[in-house]
Amino acid sequence: MFTTIKGYIYGILGSVIVLVGLYCAYLHMHCNALTLSLKQTTLSLKNQSEQMNVLIKQRENLQNIDNTHTKALANAQHTINSLGVQLTSGQRQLHIKNAIIYKLSQASSSGSVGDATTCGLNRTGEQDYLALLEMIAKQRQQILYLQDYAKAVSQ
Repeated sequence: MFTTIKGYIYGILGSVIVLVGLYCAYLHMHCNALTLSLKQTTLSLKNQSEQMNVLIKQRENLQNIDNTHTKALANAQHTINSLGVQLTSGQRQLHIKNAIIYKLSQASSSGSVGDATTCGLNRTGEQDYLALLEMIAKQRQQILYLQDYAKAVSQ
Protein backbone atom coordinates (compact mmCIF):
# COMPACT_ATOMS: atom_id res chain seq x y z
CA MET A 1 0.00 0.00 0.00
CA PHE A 2 2.92 2.27 0.77
CA THR A 3 4.32 1.72 -2.70
CA THR A 4 1.03 2.63 -4.27
CA ILE A 5 0.90 5.88 -2.34
CA LYS A 6 4.54 6.48 -3.12
CA GLY A 7 3.88 5.92 -6.83
CA TYR A 8 0.83 8.13 -6.63
CA ILE A 9 2.88 10.94 -5.02
CA TYR A 10 5.61 10.54 -7.63
CA GLY A 11 2.98 10.73 -10.32
CA ILE A 12 1.55 13.91 -8.84
CA LEU A 13 5.04 15.39 -8.40
CA GLY A 14 5.90 14.53 -11.97
CA SER A 15 2.70 16.11 -13.20
CA VAL A 16 3.39 19.23 -11.11
CA ILE A 17 6.95 19.42 -12.49
CA VAL A 18 5.64 19.11 -16.07
CA LEU A 19 2.99 21.77 -15.39
CA VAL A 20 5.58 24.10 -13.81
CA GLY A 21 7.85 23.54 -16.84
CA LEU A 22 5.01 24.30 -19.25
CA TYR A 23 4.10 27.40 -17.24
CA CYS A 24 7.74 28.57 -17.29
CA ALA A 25 7.86 28.05 -21.07
CA TYR A 26 4.63 30.03 -21.42
CA LEU A 27 6.03 32.85 -19.25
CA HIS A 28 9.27 32.85 -21.27
CA MET A 29 7.36 33.16 -24.56
CA HIS A 30 5.06 35.82 -23.12
CA CYS A 31 8.06 37.76 -21.79
CA ASN A 32 9.74 37.59 -25.22
CA ALA A 33 6.55 38.85 -26.87
CA LEU A 34 6.32 41.72 -24.38
CA THR A 35 10.00 42.58 -24.94
CA LEU A 36 9.48 42.63 -28.71
CA SER A 37 6.37 44.78 -28.31
CA LEU A 38 8.28 47.16 -26.02
CA LYS A 39 11.14 47.44 -28.56
CA GLN A 40 8.66 48.20 -31.36
CA THR A 41 6.88 50.79 -29.24
CA THR A 42 10.20 52.42 -28.29
CA LEU A 43 11.27 52.55 -31.94
CA SER A 44 7.91 54.03 -32.94
CA LEU A 45 8.16 56.69 -30.22
CA LYS A 46 11.72 57.51 -31.32
CA ASN A 47 10.58 57.94 -34.93
CA GLN A 48 7.67 60.11 -33.85
CA SER A 49 10.00 62.20 -31.71
CA GLU A 50 12.37 62.71 -34.65
CA GLN A 51 9.47 63.68 -36.91
CA MET A 52 8.23 66.12 -34.27
CA ASN A 53 11.68 67.70 -34.02
CA VAL A 54 11.80 68.11 -37.82
CA LEU A 55 8.37 69.76 -37.80
CA ILE A 56 9.40 72.10 -34.98
CA LYS A 57 12.55 73.10 -36.87
CA GLN A 58 10.53 73.70 -40.07
CA ARG A 59 8.06 75.84 -38.13
CA GLU A 60 10.91 77.89 -36.63
CA ASN A 61 12.47 78.36 -40.09
CA LEU A 62 9.15 79.52 -41.53
CA GLN A 63 8.67 81.90 -38.60
CA ASN A 64 12.14 83.35 -39.24
CA ILE A 65 11.31 83.78 -42.94
CA ASP A 66 8.05 85.50 -42.03
CA ASN A 67 9.78 87.82 -39.54
CA THR A 68 12.50 88.74 -42.05
CA HIS A 69 10.07 89.64 -44.83
CA THR A 70 7.62 91.39 -42.50
CA LYS A 71 10.48 93.56 -41.22
CA ALA A 72 11.68 94.31 -44.77
CA LEU A 73 8.14 95.30 -45.78
CA ALA A 74 7.77 97.54 -42.72
CA ASN A 75 11.09 99.23 -43.57
CA ALA A 76 9.98 99.79 -47.18
CA GLN A 77 6.65 101.25 -46.04
CA HIS A 78 8.47 103.52 -43.59
CA THR A 79 10.72 104.79 -46.39
CA ILE A 80 7.72 105.40 -48.65
CA ASN A 81 5.85 107.19 -45.84
CA SER A 82 8.91 109.37 -45.19
CA LEU A 83 9.05 110.25 -48.87
CA GLY A 84 5.35 111.13 -48.74
CA VAL A 85 5.89 113.43 -45.77
CA GLN A 86 8.84 115.10 -47.53
CA LEU A 87 6.77 115.59 -50.69
CA THR A 88 3.87 117.05 -48.72
CA SER A 89 6.12 119.45 -46.80
CA GLY A 90 7.89 120.53 -49.95
CA GLN A 91 11.32 119.24 -48.89
CA ARG A 92 11.40 117.00 -51.95
CA GLN A 93 9.81 117.04 -55.35
CA LEU A 94 9.16 114.36 -57.90
CA HIS A 95 10.27 115.11 -61.41
CA ILE A 96 9.86 113.19 -64.62
CA LYS A 97 12.80 113.34 -66.94
CA ASN A 98 11.54 113.98 -70.40
CA ALA A 99 13.75 113.22 -73.36
CA ILE A 100 12.39 113.72 -76.84
CA ILE A 101 14.11 111.97 -79.71
CA TYR A 102 13.83 113.73 -83.03
CA LYS A 103 14.26 111.75 -86.22
CA LEU A 104 15.69 113.85 -88.91
CA SER A 105 15.35 113.15 -92.57
CA GLN A 106 17.51 110.60 -94.34
CA ALA A 107 19.76 113.42 -95.49
CA SER A 108 21.07 114.10 -92.02
CA SER A 109 23.85 111.98 -90.62
CA SER A 110 22.25 110.99 -87.34
CA GLY A 111 19.29 111.53 -85.08
CA SER A 112 19.59 113.89 -82.13
CA VAL A 113 18.27 114.02 -78.62
CA GLY A 114 16.34 117.12 -77.80
CA ASP A 115 16.90 119.06 -74.64
CA ALA A 116 16.29 116.78 -71.68
CA THR A 117 14.01 118.69 -69.38
CA THR A 118 12.14 117.83 -66.24
CA CYS A 119 8.60 118.52 -65.25
CA GLY A 120 6.99 118.16 -61.84
CA LEU A 121 4.01 116.03 -60.84
CA ASN A 122 0.89 117.42 -59.27
CA ARG A 123 -0.31 116.16 -55.87
CA THR A 124 -2.47 113.40 -57.38
CA GLY A 125 0.46 112.16 -59.46
CA GLU A 126 2.67 112.11 -56.36
CA GLN A 127 0.05 110.11 -54.42
CA ASP A 128 -0.30 107.67 -57.30
CA TYR A 129 3.49 107.31 -57.45
CA LEU A 130 3.69 106.59 -53.71
CA ALA A 131 0.82 104.09 -53.95
CA LEU A 132 2.64 102.39 -56.83
CA LEU A 133 5.86 102.22 -54.81
CA GLU A 134 3.98 100.68 -51.90
CA MET A 135 2.30 98.06 -54.11
CA ILE A 136 5.65 97.17 -55.67
CA ALA A 137 7.26 96.81 -52.23
CA LYS A 138 4.42 94.56 -50.99
CA GLN A 139 4.50 92.39 -54.10
CA ARG A 140 8.28 92.10 -53.97
CA GLN A 141 8.23 90.96 -50.34
CA GLN A 142 5.39 88.52 -51.02
CA ILE A 143 7.31 86.98 -53.92
CA LEU A 144 10.53 86.76 -51.89
CA TYR A 145 8.59 85.21 -49.00
CA LEU A 146 7.01 82.59 -51.26
CA GLN A 147 10.37 81.76 -52.81
CA ASP A 148 11.97 81.33 -49.38
CA TYR A 149 8.94 79.34 -48.17
CA ALA A 150 9.18 76.98 -51.15
CA LYS A 151 12.90 76.48 -50.52
CA ALA A 152 12.34 75.79 -46.82
CA VAL A 153 9.52 73.32 -47.39
CA SER A 154 11.34 71.45 -50.16
CA GLN A 155 14.44 70.83 -48.02
